[in-house]
Amino acid sequence: MKSLILLAALCLVAPAQAAEVAIEVHPKNLVKGERLTLGDIAEFKGFNAAETASLKSIALGNAPGYGEKRSYSNQALTEILRAHLKQLQASSGRRIKLLIPDVVSVEGTGQTLSLETLRKGLAENLQRVCEACEYKIEDLRIPPIPAFSPQSVWSLRADYHKLRGPFNVPIEIVSPVGEKSVYWMTGRLSVWKSVPVATRLLSLQDRLEPSDIKWEKRDITFLPDTTPEEAELAGAQVRVAVGPQQILQRSHLVRKKALNRGEPVTITTGSTGWQITLKGIAQDAGYLGDTVRVLNPDTKKIVTGIVVAQGQVEVK
Repeated sequence: MKSLILLAALCLVAPAQAAEVAIEVHPKNLVKGERLTLGDIAEFKGFNAAETASLKSIALGNAPGYGEKRSYSNQALTEILRAHLKQLQASSGRRIKLLIPDVVSVEGTGQTLSLETLRKGLAENLQRVCEACEYKIEDLRIPPIPAFSPQSVWSLRADYHKLRGPFNVPIEIVSPVGEKSVYWMTGRLSVWKSVPVATRLLSLQDRLEPSDIKWEKRDITFLPDTTPEEAELAGAQVRVAVGPQQILQRSHLVRKKALNRGEPVTITTGSTGWQITLKGIAQDAGYLGDTVRVLNPDTKKIVTGIVVAQGQVEVK
């Protein structure tokens, strides 16, 4: 049964007209982390934001570990809180109700995986594949996943380059002793990107003019080929007929050889906000969009990248 303790009983005298506020401690609590605070086990009613933050931070000792249970008596918690509440009572002039069960149980729990946590993880992995793309994740579903040890490691295992439309992605959880659990996340994925679109009927062997192309954000989820960059389109020759409003793909254009084996190339690597540029030697001939090998003459190592411009290879 809950015991209501007025701070008047703790030798704290409050004006009769002062507004009444309360701290209510829950009888059963699930917590995680190394330290236990009052905010982990109680609710605060009638306090302002600063007072609430201060009360939540009151330390109650070490938190129970994963799977461990601990009990606190009404008397023990009251003794811990006495000095803190006396100070707050004196500064605010309000009477504070402290509502504590006879016994308060606290159980240490592990990590949990929410749908939003997994959605965020999936989106971050996809964005590394294509920074310029917008990924729309719909109908995301997961089975019940029990809490697991904070020392466990979870990951999503998928070939993100091929992830399109309906999908099943495994959620792998490895315990501290190496035991593996797998759960399946399902959903539907669409990919959107700003792509070149024909403004008129393009016939075989036409040379592209700026007016022949406009850029629009389109759904490219099931597009069978990659789309050319703007630099690839200037003066490019069309190798097949392309209808108006149709997305231009690299396979629609006569390919331009961008480098030959043995030629010097520029290697770039990096992401948003930073980039590293190196010199290298092409180990393969390649067209725009091809994957080629490049020798770094300083380290004598061979790296693999994508031909993104004349004499330029990007390494992800």
